[in-house]
Parts: sequence; C-alpha cells; structure tokens
Amino acid sequence: MTTFLLDSVNSSVVEGSTINQLTPMNQFSLRFAVTNELMPNEPLNRHTVSRKDPPHSPHTFEQTKTTMGKFIITKRTNGQFQFNLEASNGRAILASEGYTTKASCIKGIESVKNNAPTDTRYDRKTAKNGSHYFNLKAGNGEIIGTSQMYSTADGRENGIESVKENAPDASVTDQTI
Repeated sequence: MTTFLLDSVNSSVVEGSTINQLTPMNQFSLRFAVTNELMPNEPLNRHTVSRKDPPHSPHTFEQTKTTMGKFIITKRTNGQFQFNLEASNGRAILASEGYTTKASCIKGIESVKNNAPTDTRYDRKTAKNGSHYFNLKAGNGEIIGTSQMYSTADGRENGIESVKENAPDASVTDQTI
C-alpha cells in the first residue's frame, strides 16, 4: 500500500503526476493498492483517482481524513468575541459576527457545526466588485458566518465544500484565555 495526499481544494491530483512524485499537500489521504496495473511511476489522471471502481479492482482507493479544521475564538479590540473556521491548511474559510459574550460565540460555533452540512443553508452572493462569497445561515435565517471573497463562482463552491467538510468535526481553540 502506498499512501499519498489529495489536494482538497480541487479534489484531484495534478494530471500526469505519479505516485512517487506526490508529496503531502493537504488534508485527505488516498490509499492505493499498487499492483502491476497501477505502478508507482504510472501517470495518474482524474479518472484514476476520482472513479469508484468495483471491489477488488486494482484502482480502488479509500479516502480518509487525516486532519480537520478548527474554530479559533479571538477577542476584538472592542471587546467582542468572534470565531474563524480554519481549514486544515490554516486558511480561514468562515468568519463570524461579533458576540458580546464568549458563551454566545460558542453557541455560534455549535450552530455552524450543525448547519454546515446542509447546502440550503448557504446563501451564495456576488459583491458589487464581482467577487463571489457566501453566508452560512442558521435555520432561523440569521447569518452565522461569512466567507472570504473568491474571484470565481467555482472558488466559492469549493469554499462551501470546505466548510461542509471541516466544520462538523472541527476542534475549538480559545485564544482569549
């Protein structure tokens, strides 16, 4: 078994890469059974890594999370608490509003964890300058997090997928202590 990592931003390896050329890049690992039909120096392509072959296929792979995102609680200069959700690569993918109490901030984190998997909770927006972003909303319609700005709608969709994958099991780091 050879283990290497898959880029979680675009969910694929670089076209033409070989197993031997891949290095740890991000948060997902793929375990490939290396057989005579998939040699370490054989070029990989999107079809090789994205398809789901039948059991016992030489190209079968298992995708597993090796790390997950984390919520970081900080305190603003005005005394309010806020959180950012960071992906495993350290990039902030969602920011909260300001909360007057830490308890409210923690409830906001729980709301993100609960609502993140549901696609209808994402309000996809376009700013006046043409940048794309999204708001994650709670069941009552209240905004519980806002994304960074993305240059493309596809980038925004990747950001949404990252929140869906990272938020539910993310750890919480309190930097206000």
